[in-house]
Amino acid sequence: MDDLHTFEGIARTAALYYDWTDQQTPEVAGDGKAFFLPDSLFNYSLMGVIQLGSEFIRDDRIDTATPEFRKVWDYYYKLAVLGQAAIFDGYATDLAKTGDIVCSIGSTAGVSFFSPTVTYADNTSEPAELAILPYPIFEGGKKTAVQRGAGMSVIKSSPEKAQAAAVFLKWFTSPENNLRFVSSTGYLPVTEAAFGDLMSQEIEHTSDHNIRKLLQTCQLMEEDYEFYIPPLFEGIDQLQIRYESQFRDTASQSRDSYLDSLASSDSRSAYEAVSADAYQNFVDKLAGK
Repeated sequence: MDDLHTFEGIARTAALYYDWTDQQTPEVAGDGKAFFLPDSLFNYSLMGVIQLGSEFIRDDRIDTATPEFRKVWDYYYKLAVLGQAAIFDGYATDLAKTGDIVCSIGSTAGVSFFSPTVTYADNTSEPAELAILPYPIFEGGKKTAVQRGAGMSVIKSSPEKAQAAAVFLKWFTSPENNLRFVSSTGYLPVTEAAFGDLMSQEIEHTSDHNIRKLLQTCQLMEEDYEFYIPPLFEGIDQLQIRYESQFRDTASQSRDSYLDSLASSDSRSAYEAVSADAYQNFVDKLAGK
């Protein structure tokens, strides 16, 4: 379990898991299973670069010229091409329900979407127990995690409705009321006071084991981690969609070519062949070239 605290440890575990699952069917070569999936390739890349001490976004654009970005990009790309990380346009919880992955990186609010059972392709199932760990870091990097989530806004209307909305928001974000919401949804408190003794009391009283594990882990992170708020600018949502789509497409195309190459070469040679131009092609497409 300690290996899952770093991205490098996750990679080592993913390689072992792929080999182990591949060996379960010795009559079929190369059918190992993916170990993990980061829910958002944008958030994963953002935090990896920040952890390593650089900037992911400069002047409202993704900076692909730094060695830190290249390291973060290569990490997921290689695991995906080798079949050790999943390539999936959706939430990791969907793959966890069917046992197609066993490890994921996602938002705190995603905790409620994990199924208590895993149902396999042959319709057999077994109970699943969720372990919730702090956000992983790259070795040598800073303990940093993204703070990014839903906000609230008030539509301009009458002064009376605006006053009522302000009263509601003050009530909703007060520590006691906010924690009742947190304990049933997986969202985090919005005040420092709620992270202290009040959260400890809520942890003791909540009947949801996964929420309890989540809040305990969040308390540890609140003490040890720095939280990074991504920049907000016109078009950041579109930038995220384009980045993730192109990243998945690049990894998927390389994965297909890699599998084809295995018919005539070993794994290392096949990977080197398909990855030779992949990064530069990705960077060029992202830049619109």
